[in-house]
Amino acid sequence: GKLGGLLLAPSVKRLRQEIDPESTGGAYMLGLRQLGVVAHGRFTRNGFARAIEVAARGVQEDVIAKTRAALEDAGVWRIRLDDGEIRFTLERDGRGEGLGAFDVVVRDVDAVQANAAARGLLAPDGAVVLAGTRVRLIQ
Repeated sequence: GKLGGLLLAPSVKRLRQEIDPESTGGAYMLGLRQLGVVAHGRFTRNGFARAIEVAARGVQEDVIAKTRAALEDAGVWRIRLDDGEIRFTLERDGRGEGLGAFDVVVRDVDAVQANAAARGLLAPDGAVVLAGTRVRLIQ
């Protein structure tokens, strides 16, 4: 009864503090190029202050780069297929996010490039451009 409650009270208080949204402050959002923190629950000013501390720590510890590196090391940016893979890469050409290019294995690169050139679809680097998407030809 009461004695058990008194014995457990310190442990229960510590557990309550550990899981209290006000004390954790928030959680990092994954999938962003910049740091985002989602605040938990109905915060008071103390909870918001804690969320700001979580964000500052994330910037100092470079959470985005570390998360990206861990995902790359784990192969998460690739979907393996029977005869190939789909790779997700960072946007580098200024067009924004979206499907930018994919590789296609062909028997005769020269013949495909000649047909693409005849239709005005051959890029200077030898890729075929279809609906704004680059198709890189692999022999």
